[in-house]
Amino acid sequence: MKYAIAFLCLSLLLTACDRHDAKLRKQITGTWAEDHFFDMTLASDGRFASRLTQATNVFTFEGTWLVKDDVLVMSITNATGTSSHVSAGSVDRMKIISVDDHHLVYKAPPGQIIKLNR
Repeated sequence: MKYAIAFLCLSLLLTACDRHDAKLRKQITGTWAEDHFFDMTLASDGRFASRLTQATNVFTFEGTWLVKDDVLVMSITNATGTSSHVSAGSVDRMKIISVDDHHLVYKAPPGQIIKLNR
């Protein structure tokens, strides 16, 4: 009986986490930008495209995304003009700090805080 209660509590906790992740997924779907240097579109079908402009170099990335436990997980399937730390096949994980209708704030490795606007 005690295992049944523990299982029920764990199931309720996981359901609540899934609902929270689904809410975050809905909130962050769309296009985000930081000035004229970076933009990212998170499509509702789980695909993304982003562009980073540095001086005369333009880096583009495409792939898939999901939200798991308040973390934005982006799997890069296509990259052009890539730098040494981002390439096709890599997976980036960013902790979502806050999101509303106009702002998305997340922590990217190695601890850099990124603030994007719609």
